[in-house]
Amino acid sequence: MVKAMTQTPRKERYSAQEVDYLFAGLNIVDDLLGVVLAESISNLPRRVVDWTAEKVLFISSYYGVVAFAFSKKDWRSRLGFVFITERFGKETPRMQTFTIAHEIAHLKLGHWNPILDDLTDEQEKVQEQAADDLALKWLGQEFQTEWAICSQNRKQLTKGEKEMPP
Repeated sequence: MVKAMTQTPRKERYSAQEVDYLFAGLNIVDDLLGVVLAESISNLPRRVVDWTAEKVLFISSYYGVVAFAFSKKDWRSRLGFVFITERFGKETPRMQTFTIAHEIAHLKLGHWNPILDDLTDEQEKVQEQAADDLALKWLGQEFQTEWAICSQNRKQLTKGEKEMPP
């Protein structure tokens, strides 16, 4: 009698522990940021995590922004780099997840670095929107809805600020 072999369905996403194991020794971040990074990356689809593990190095940085990326072509390297600052660790978990997805999207899309490559404001705006769109696609409908509400609130706040007297 032959038993039918059944395969366990593959999970769509890795757990944070699996991400931590997958990236062990591949990143240059302190322990606390490493935990936060694993949690954030675990929200991405497996195929994105696998690509990231092969193509991206995460590095702690003290530069003032939350996170930023340099592509392979910027550094003439086989890897892209995402620099994570202490400010990243102070963001909400949802914002950390979005930020990591956004920076990975820049690398996946082969974007130019706005500083090194002297992009115009319009070129930078187009790249930022494309990275936002891809990050939201990876993160799914729940993030998309949440992001749309946040964006609308931000626009209203910005509009209100412009209407205020100096």
